[in-house]
Amino acid sequence: MAAYLYRMAFKALVITSVLIFACQLAVVVAAARAVPADHSSAPVIGCNMKGSTP
Repeated sequence: MAAYLYRMAFKALVITSVLIFACQLAVVVAAARAVPADHSSAPVIGCNMKGSTP
């Protein structure tokens, strides 16, 4: 019984750590993809705002 509980706890720990790692990886990939998009669209948004204010 103790070995079963130990195995289940170990499996839960591994799954949790893998999920955390996958979430961190997804955040890093999303941030890396968003940076060039923000850089390319930021001047356009700025120009549109400057052009539309007057």
